[in-house]
Amino acid sequence: MRIVETAILLKVLAVCLFVAAQAAQNGSKVDPLLRTDTQLRSYGIEITPESLLAALSNSNPRVRYLSAFQLVDTVGKDALPAIKIALAAEADPFARVQFAIALVAAKDPAGMEHLKGMCADTTLSLSGIDMATQTLQQFQLPSGHCADAIVASLPQPGDGEWRAIALTLLPAIYVEVPQERKDRIVIAIEDMLRDKQQEPSVHVRASEALAQIGLPSAIGRFEKGSPVKTIRTSGQAWNETWTMSKARIRQLNHSPTAVADSVAAAAEAAPRASCHHPSRQTTC
Repeated sequence: MRIVETAILLKVLAVCLFVAAQAAQNGSKVDPLLRTDTQLRSYGIEITPESLLAALSNSNPRVRYLSAFQLVDTVGKDALPAIKIALAAEADPFARVQFAIALVAAKDPAGMEHLKGMCADTTLSLSGIDMATQTLQQFQLPSGHCADAIVASLPQPGDGEWRAIALTLLPAIYVEVPQERKDRIVIAIEDMLRDKQQEPSVHVRASEALAQIGLPSAIGRFEKGSPVKTIRTSGQAWNETWTMSKARIRQLNHSPTAVADSVAAAAEAAPRASCHHPSRQTTC
C-alpha cells in the first residue's frame, strides 16, 4: 500500500512542478505550489461562495480555474452548474483543462466529456490537444478518440516540445484504436522520424514510440543512426539521451513483457501539462 501511495505522491509532485514551470513562464508572481485559498487571497479574492462565483469570470484565467477548484472544495456539487457555465465560456486552453479537472474531481461526467471534445478538436493547437489527452491518460480515462487530432496536428508547424510530448502519448492511444487507426499512427510516427527538419527530441521520442508500440524497426533505425548527426551537433545532453534511448529500445525489442509494460505506462512518459484537483492542503 505504501508503494502505491508513494507512486501517487511522486506523480502529483511531477504534475505540480510542471504546472509551476508553466506559471513561471507565463509571468505569474504567485507561487503555484501554495494552497488554493492562499493563492486566491494573493489575487484579492475572498474565500466566500459569492466572491468565488464572481471570480469565475475574472480577467485572469488562473483566478478563474482556481476559483472553480475552491468552489468544489467549499461549496461542492451546488457549484457545478456555475462551473460548467464558466467552462463553456472559457477560451484559454490550459484553463479549460483545469475547469474540466475540477469537474472530474467532483465526479461530474461533464469534465471527461469536455476533455474528450478538446483532444479531438483539430482546430486547437497541438499544445491544447496534448494537454487534454495527457489529462485523460493521467486519470486513466480512454484517449483513443484523440488519435486523429494528434496525428493530423503532428506535421503542423509549431513548438517541437509539444510535438515530442504528443509522440509519447501515441503508444497508449495505439492499444485502444482499430487497425486502420493503428496504421495511421505508425505512419505518422515514421514520418516524424524521417523528417530531418524535426528537432532531436522529436526524433528520439518517435523512435521510442515505435519501440513502445512493439515494432522491431525502431532499434534498426537507431543502429543506422538516422538522426544521429543532428543530435551530435546539439551537445552532450542529447548524446546521453540518445544512448539511454538506444538501451531502452533494445530492452523493449528483446522483451515482450517490457513492451507490454511500456505501452501500459506510456501515459507516464511525458511531463504533465495538467494538474490534479487541489485539496485544501496543497495545490498545483
